[in-house]
Amino acid sequence: MRTDNRNAVIDVLRSIVVHEAGHCVAGVKLGMPVRQIEIVGGPDGPDGFTFIDHEHARLNAYLVMLLSGAGAELDVMGFKAGSRPHANSDEWRISEAIARVDRGQRAWFMASATQQARRLVHVHRPTVLAVAERLFEKCAQAGQHWDALEVVLTGDELDAALGDTALLVRRAV
Repeated sequence: MRTDNRNAVIDVLRSIVVHEAGHCVAGVKLGMPVRQIEIVGGPDGPDGFTFIDHEHARLNAYLVMLLSGAGAELDVMGFKAGSRPHANSDEWRISEAIARVDRGQRAWFMASATQQARRLVHVHRPTVLAVAERLFEKCAQAGQHWDALEVVLTGDELDAALGDTALLVRRAV
């Protein structure tokens, strides 16, 4: 792999781990149990997934959690990376959630949730960075070609990355 291509993949991977860390920390702070975070490789590059039990969450909290991935990218990286459209993507789930809101309230609801997500990840930036750092380290330690990358952060490893926030995870699960 050429050095410039490798650096581009590393930059994408950094963006992905920060994004997923944003979802994770927001989920925990909003009382949603976080089951695991996965970073996987594929022919189009790496992608990430955070598995959060949100079925009992208020719609606003769910939307804030979804928006916190992009909020973390903006806060930590200074930009929001482009995403590949796929079923069950953040954009798809955000659209589905916002469709449940009265038409006249959608713009306000979305703006309010976006502001809350940005504030949440900014206030909890050290925890977002700790989770992202652990994910990135684990990806580097995997030693797999990017296409075959498969990293999971769960249980005690997730608790350790969350630090004091892990107490909330244990209470919620």
